[in-house]
Amino acid sequence: MRKRSTYKVKNLAPGSGFRLEFELDKVLLFTLALTRKHMFSTAFKDHLWEKYRLEYELCLGRFPRVDSETITKKVDLPGFFREGEKNPEFQKLLKDTKKYKKWVEKEWERKKDIVLPLVEEITKIKVPKETFIVKIIAPILKGGSNTGKYIIWGHEEAWENYTVVYLMHELFHHFLERGPVSHSVQELAIDNELRIRLNKKKNYAFDGEPSVGH
Repeated sequence: MRKRSTYKVKNLAPGSGFRLEFELDKVLLFTLALTRKHMFSTAFKDHLWEKYRLEYELCLGRFPRVDSETITKKVDLPGFFREGEKNPEFQKLLKDTKKYKKWVEKEWERKKDIVLPLVEEITKIKVPKETFIVKIIAPILKGGSNTGKYIIWGHEEAWENYTVVYLMHELFHHFLERGPVSHSVQELAIDNELRIRLNKKKNYAFDGEPSVGH
């Protein structure tokens, strides 16, 4: 007989409710934007490459074939990011991100007292009384992930309550052991069931709206 798949709930501290703290990290924002195609002009990226080649490669997650002493002495990441921050394209992205951050904070404050009881009712998991950091990026970057230390979030509102549903999704990576089965359970409970209850849908068809899940 095939062994049944299981998913495990992490040991959580007692409590009912938690706090989301929203931050804007300019270095993270610039780094993510630099990895996206068509976010910055070719001329600007060529300029960065000529002036800060080592820093550019490190920013993209590459490790140049130079010795550690050279990296320690020659790499100027603060200068690299200062150069990026002066760019008008980045300034516009930063302005959009600040505006979006205010909207997300307001959206969460407005709906948290509805969302949290629903999440606990659906999952039967009491979320711990802790503070979780959410680093906001521009919606155009379409990012959502849980690094283990903080959440990265920025996405257009694809359907009603999209942001609060997916903030809960990313939060639940703190609560469930990672794996394909637990992720499927997480998607069913949060991406689908929570969405249905918040948006008062009758079933999982979503009336022609896009479905979700992997």
